[in-house]
Amino acid sequence: MPGWLKLSTSSVVTAGLLQTLMYAIRVALAYLLMLAVMSFNIGVLVAAVGGYSVGFLVFGSQVFRKFRIEP
Repeated sequence: MPGWLKLSTSSVVTAGLLQTLMYAIRVALAYLLMLAVMSFNIGVLVAAVGGYSVGFLVFGSQVFRKFRIEP
């Protein structure tokens, strides 16, 4: 294995802990959103769907990326 591919054990553990923390935050926000939508307030529902849509447009789609990465 090339030297530049080797990762230290501490960096792998740190990356794993960071991924776990980000996942926990994502799940907590999803539950909070579920509780907000279950309040049966149509304004909250529209805001949630609109926020997710705009977030996907900006961060998830390829619309605003200058360079496309081909697999």
